[in-house]
Amino acid sequence: RQVWKYKSLRWVSLSAFSFSAMQVGLSTFTVTMLVIDLNFSLIEAGAVLAVMQAAGVIGRILWGWVADRSGSPSGVLAAITLITIISALVMVVIDSNTPVVMVYLLLALMGMTAIGWNGVYLAEIARLAPSGLISSATGASMVITYAGVMVGPATMAAVYGLAGSYTLTFALFSVIPLAGLFFVFQAQKFSNAEGSD
Repeated sequence: RQVWKYKSLRWVSLSAFSFSAMQVGLSTFTVTMLVIDLNFSLIEAGAVLAVMQAAGVIGRILWGWVADRSGSPSGVLAAITLITIISALVMVVIDSNTPVVMVYLLLALMGMTAIGWNGVYLAEIARLAPSGLISSATGASMVITYAGVMVGPATMAAVYGLAGSYTLTFALFSVIPLAGLFFVFQAQKFSNAEGSD
């Protein structure tokens, strides 16, 4: 009820639902995509996954620093989301002939964004929550976030069943962070309105 009462919290939480769905879908199916669509060995695919996850850690630190320096966490979330969308769309053009270094770079970029968003989101929840209610607002918002964790891989598997290609599936799945981008803009709009009340 608390998250739903404040529209800015509601929209940020819905954006986190989208981001977590993309994050866990990406983490779940990257190795399979590399092996089936790009003919990587399991060891090579595991190395790419490790780089992607490491880039996610770097992204969390980098985006937090950028959000602090810019004073605009919602703007940083929007930028992260745009990069995620573009990276996911680029996935449709990679294949077994794509240079390996390009695959590493693309998935590292996706790791920095699709995995590196969490800290900025949590800071935004803390900023938007009413005084004295940061802990409960964070907990309530995380319920919505983890719903995305459950929905993401199942939805991506269903999309793959229709698309028949993991690279195409990742590109089609860009609609999920696109929805998240809309939610970020809505949160920003209502944050400004609630702040002026």
